[in-house]
Amino acid sequence: MNKLIFLLAFILVGCNAQEQTTMSKAPSIDVSQPKLASSVIPFTGKVIYVELEGGFWAVVTEQGKKLNGGLPNELQLHNQGVSGYYQLNTGMMSFQQWGELVIFSELKAVGKPGIKPNSM
Repeated sequence: MNKLIFLLAFILVGCNAQEQTTMSKAPSIDVSQPKLASSVIPFTGKVIYVELEGGFWAVVTEQGKKLNGGLPNELQLHNQGVSGYYQLNTGMMSFQQWGELVIFSELKAVGKPGIKPNSM
């Protein structure tokens, strides 16, 4: 009987040790930096408010491309003309599922001002 208990304890300890070594071999993923496409793309377009998933601000370019990225508060005006650069953000996902996820840079307002959010 003692041998059976010893054998069962030995098997359980062995299985647990194997499980721990398997878990420690999992690949590490670096989430500290977004994965960006290498090219920086210039654009001109309009800021729009999209009423999906609670609402968010985005850009539609003159070519009709939908760009979903963080816009500064001063540009969050519906139909505000905007120009700048973007890079595709291939290392992230969004629950909004609208347009391409991008990182904007050097954004500036162009043309006449858009509509303030509280007056829409």
